[in-house]
Amino acid sequence: MTDGNVGNIYGSGSAAYVVSSDTHKPSTVNVSAVGGTIGNIYAAGKGGDNSVGIYNDKVLDPVEAANCGSLTGDANITIGGNAKINGNIYASGSGFDGKGASTMEYGLYNAYLKGNVHIKMTGGTVSGNIFGGGQGVADADGNLKAGYETCARVEKGSKVTIELTGGVVGGNIYGGGELARTEAPRRLRSPAQQTLKGMSTEGGSRAW
Repeated sequence: MTDGNVGNIYGSGSAAYVVSSDTHKPSTVNVSAVGGTIGNIYAAGKGGDNSVGIYNDKVLDPVEAANCGSLTGDANITIGGNAKINGNIYASGSGFDGKGASTMEYGLYNAYLKGNVHIKMTGGTVSGNIFGGGQGVADADGNLKAGYETCARVEKGSKVTIELTGGVVGGNIYGGGELARTEAPRRLRSPAQQTLKGMSTEGGSRAW
């Protein structure tokens, strides 16, 4: 992205998912922004979509429901130049707790990432936070919604690297997710010239 405005960018689908073949190289998603304005960036996708209906009364298979919004593969997110992120950057997806059209049920485990994520910032501005995990499901009080603890997780065997060589982060850098589980090792690399107004932590924001 070099210019313009967009709400959110997802590395996977909404009520859909990206997979990798067992016999070939992993699927790779590359997101690059050197200009323009973005709301949030997610390495994976959105776990469900209210606009999606059921075809011929077909019930969504529970395994497929759990995979919605997931990314099995690698994601590279690069921020530089004059890019402006008004929200946050997440190393996984956005969990979903609702039902789509025709009462399609998306399950309790959606929007996960299984693979490697590299978030690199060489310039630009992130007004919010950078998370080493995804955005989980909140209840009416803003706490983790019971039963959805594994939504937007980063699975075991994955790896998350956050590298900052320039730019400004207005919030914090978290080793974990926002109301989301991170089972993978996380690594932060940040030289002195990078500006971080908040603080770097190994845990997440209300991580589970």
